[in-house]
Amino acid sequence: MRSVDAVQPTETVKPKRAAAGAKPLSHNLNGQRLGRKGRDTRARILAATNELLAGPIDTPISLSAVARQASLGMTSLYQYFTDLTELLLALLEPLMTDERLQGNHRLDTARAHLLELAGKLVAAEALYRSAALKTTSMPERNYLLLKAARLRQL
Repeated sequence: MRSVDAVQPTETVKPKRAAAGAKPLSHNLNGQRLGRKGRDTRARILAATNELLAGPIDTPISLSAVARQASLGMTSLYQYFTDLTELLLALLEPLMTDERLQGNHRLDTARAHLLELAGKLVAAEALYRSAALKTTSMPERNYLLLKAARLRQL
C-alpha cells in the first residue's frame, strides 16, 4: 500500500498589478528619487493638466496655469517637467498602454505632433509613419506620410 502524501497548505500569492509596458517613474528631473510625496505631486500635476484640458475650449493651457490649478509653484512643477510638451506627452503615456487604443492612429499622431514640437524629429517621423500605416483613410495616410517626409528633410 502506498501512502498518500499529506497536502501542505499553500500560501495564496496575489499577483501584483503592473501596467503593461509602464515603468513607474523613479526620479525627478533633478535626479532625486521619487518617494510617495513626489509621486503624489507628479500625479497632482497630471490631474491638474487633465482638468484644464477638460475645461472650456478658450482656457489657455500653460505651465503657469497648470501650476495654479495644482496649487504648486513653478519651481515645483519644473522639478517634474521641463516644458508643456513633456507634460502633455506624460499625459498620453497611460493611453499608450491601453489595449483598446493600440491600433488607433490618432494616438500616434498626437504623440508625433508633440515630439515634433519638442524638436525630437526622428521620433516624430517614425510615429507619423506608424500612424499612416494604421489609418484606413487615404487622404489621412497621404497627409501623415507627407508630414513624415517633411521632417526627414529638416
